[in-house]
Amino acid sequence: MNSELRCLALCTAVLSGCATNEAPSDGGFISGVKGVTSGSYQDRVDERQENVDALGTQESALRAEEAIKSQEIARNAQEISRLEGELEQVKFEIEISLARIRQLDRALTAQERETVTQARERQALAAPRASVDAERLEALKNTITQANLLAEQLSKIGA
Repeated sequence: MNSELRCLALCTAVLSGCATNEAPSDGGFISGVKGVTSGSYQDRVDERQENVDALGTQESALRAEEAIKSQEIARNAQEISRLEGELEQVKFEIEISLARIRQLDRALTAQERETVTQARERQALAAPRASVDAERLEALKNTITQANLLAEQLSKIGA
């Protein structure tokens, strides 16, 4: 029996020396036996398992990063919504201000017309008199100047 075992061991050693591939699926039975007995097959399995484990760790890290990015997106969407609301409020306030400016401009225009009319009436009343009251004339000039300044200021606000 010893001789049979020796013969079997010798045949296995000889045949395993002929094997060209250590993967059992690629090299046939002899290559498979050699790969299993030498440990190279297990080394390949261990290497592939390490790759799978590394990919699993990488996947977990990517999923965590994805969750963080999703939270950032949600916060940014809320901020955008809040800013859009503020923008609408500012637009509304601008429209109110523009309406007020137009109203003041119309009032100023009416006031300017009234001032000019009053000045003409004063001139008409003063014309028949030979002497013109210098103080009245100066007051009228000041009133007209102030009305013009106010008109300029309102036109600047409206622009």
